Amino acid sequence: MTMRSLFSNHSHYVETFQVFLKKSTEHQCMLDFIHKKLPQLISSISNGKTDINVLSIGGGSGEIDLEILARLQSEYPGVIIHTDVIEPNAEQINSYKGMFNTAASAELHDTDPFAPQCSRVRYGNMCY
Repeated sequence: MTMRSLFSNHSHYVETFQVFLKKSTEHQCMLDFIHKKLPQLISSISNGKTDINVLSIGGGSGEIDLEILARLQSEYPGVIIHTDVIEPNAEQINSYKGMFNTAASAELHDTDPFAPQCSRVRYGNMCY
């Protein structure tokens, strides 16, 4: 199967990505980074700002993004976090929206009606 066919067949892409995740340590490495290294990196992000902007490119179904954003929110509880998500796979972006909807009882919004692969999710004092 070619890369072109993976891009054009969203279900097959998700299926092959799940196989990749089962065989790799990518998510565990990312979680280790989030819990061990990210706190030191984000300690000076806000510097008195009332908003933080985050761009997620290829956020997949959102598991890792949710961890990162939760860490940011815990570090800066009064700061509004805006996150724009760019994910070309429609099934993944739907899973992403579902993940945030489930985790945060989120209110979902598309950032651009002409680009449905991009989403904005609003939750409490955070805008994803």
